[in-house]
Amino acid sequence: ISARITEQAFYELDAPIGRVCSKEVPTPYARHMEQAAIPSAEDVVRAAEAAMRGES
Repeated sequence: ISARITEQAFYELDAPIGRVCSKEVPTPYARHMEQAAIPSAEDVVRAAEAAMRGES
């Protein structure tokens, strides 16, 4: 996603592109804990919306 933004809208950016990544923990075995540690599509959408509002 960030590569496409950089390629197509670099000069429109007012701040660096943010990063959405997993939590700083080993990947848990339990499914519910794994889901809490790994970013979801909703996390990406929230980060993109925050960037559009000028939040970091």
